[in-house]
Order: sequence, then structure tokens, then C-alpha cells
Amino acid sequence: MKFLGFEIRRTAGGERRSFWDSLGGWRQQQNFTHGGGAGGALANPWSAMGVPAVYACVDKIAKSTATLPKVVFSNDDPERPQRVWDSRLAMVLGARPNAYQTAYHFWHLAHMRKLLWGNFYAEIQRDARTDEVVGLWPILSQSVTPELVAGRKTYRVNGRMLADEDVFHIMSPGFNGLEGVSVIGMHR
Repeated sequence: MKFLGFEIRRTAGGERRSFWDSLGGWRQQQNFTHGGGAGGALANPWSAMGVPAVYACVDKIAKSTATLPKVVFSNDDPERPQRVWDSRLAMVLGARPNAYQTAYHFWHLAHMRKLLWGNFYAEIQRDARTDEVVGLWPILSQSVTPELVAGRKTYRVNGRMLADEDVFHIMSPGFNGLEGVSVIGMHR
């Protein structure tokens, strides 16, 4: 059966399988499984990327926003903020967020995850002496659970707890104020 050009197959046991399942269970390895929608097709970020129109739109938006300048301003004088060119934070946001990604690739990934999952998370790496931000390390959106603990926002990441100040979080609109909602997940 085809759904929006996306092939859905049934196994010998009657289970639905998508293109992504044929890639060695990639969807299950990413710990993101959802049931079928009204039409019986899987509708989640992994399967949606198999639809050429979805991929093209998400990629176009992510590429466009990834190229926008990332500017840091000082808050020394709230009346006249000054652009900061030589801070470590400006370097992290605008040039090299971590050891293996350029700023463009980091922000492209950030916007793709926000558009598809509703949330993008990155762990903030700080200098031990100065507490300055020296890196941003992406975290799989499916691995993070935002929680309120003693009135403070925290993030459970694969069993460890991270404080709100240690996580860079970009979220879509949501219903609980802690995490965004995936547009694709809403339409399954």
C-alpha cells in the first residue's frame, strides 16, 4: 500500500513495515515508535522524512535559518546593547559549537529537529575555571524528558539529570511549558 508516495508493507505476521524499518530497525533504535494514523500509515518524524515534500520543506527551512547570523550582545547597558565580537560564546554560536560541527551544520540540525520533533536539545559545555560556554553538544530529542523537580526545570537524559542552565533548548509551541509538540506527531 502507498500513502503519499510512501510505501507501507505488511510482514508475514501482518505487522506494518515502513521504508525506515527496512534500514535495520533504524526507527526502533532511535527509541521513537508511534502507532499508525487513521489511514493505517506510520506518521512520525522518521517516516515523514521519507515523503519527498516533507523532506524538501524541512530541509529548505533548516538551511535558510542555519545561514542567519548568530549575534551576541552585551547586557552591560540595557539602554544601548553593544555587539560582542570576541567572546567565546560568539565563537561557539557563530563559528564552532563543538569539535565536530560547523555552526551551519549545528544550526541545520537544530532547526530540523525542532521542526520534526518539536524540540532541539544540546548540552552546554563550560570552562571549569571561568564558567564560560565553550561548546554545545546536540542530544537526541527522543532521549530527553523535561521535568519539574522541586519547582525547577530539569532534563532527564538517558538516566542522568541535567539542570536547566546546562541545556540549550529550542522548542516549538507546546501544551505544558516544558517541551514543544511535534507538528508531525500531532497529525498521526
